[in-house]
Amino acid sequence: MKSSLRIHGIYDLRTLAPIKETKVHHWVFDLRPKSLNYIPAYKLEEILQKEGMYADSVTLHFSFEKDFIIRKVIDDLLKAYPQIEGRLFLEFSDNESVQFYESFGLPFFWHYQSLKHTSEILASSKLKGLIFESDFLDGILGSEVERNFLMNLFSLNPRLVSHPIDFILNVNERTSFSRTFFEFLDFTMITLVLGPEMEVCYRNIDLNLLSQKIKSLKLKEKQHAHSALQ
Repeated sequence: MKSSLRIHGIYDLRTLAPIKETKVHHWVFDLRPKSLNYIPAYKLEEILQKEGMYADSVTLHFSFEKDFIIRKVIDDLLKAYPQIEGRLFLEFSDNESVQFYESFGLPFFWHYQSLKHTSEILASSKLKGLIFESDFLDGILGSEVERNFLMNLFSLNPRLVSHPIDFILNVNERTSFSRTFFEFLDFTMITLVLGPEMEVCYRNIDLNLLSQKIKSLKLKEKQHAHSALQ
């Protein structure tokens, strides 16, 4: 596994400080209005204008959003910080058509779901990676559901074998690694999703806890990489 870490739910410069210090350069911003980690587009522009040079990738997370709103956010961001071009990605956690996702002209990540048109989405040349929630996987590991899930994922979608994409594991402060998620899929990225359990109060991240969690995840990555070589 060649894993790298993403941080999801950054909403201010204060939160970004320990992320930079621990050398995490893949940032995900939540543009879903009902999310607790929602960041207005203008605030995102301000953050990137000040700190965007440190990002290897910037991902914008949308769900059930109008196409013209998504397009405006992209266009405004590229005008405000044109240097982000080539490092900008989209993330979707909804069930729109592949034509919808491709219409923005950017590589995209998709939260995997079993839908009638899943195979069409997985066949897209714009698909950058699939995202799986640790809470979901923890409930099916070692069961018949896991076996059937993997059979369907690969047998119905041969592109995943011939044209590998990123498999991303979303984790949070509650996630336990006592069971090895890495036997389920060869995850190439891990996303730490910021949430209320990491806050000292509303939208006020415990920066020491965040730094410790990042270091812990990096250590687990190294341990898995070492065991995979043995």
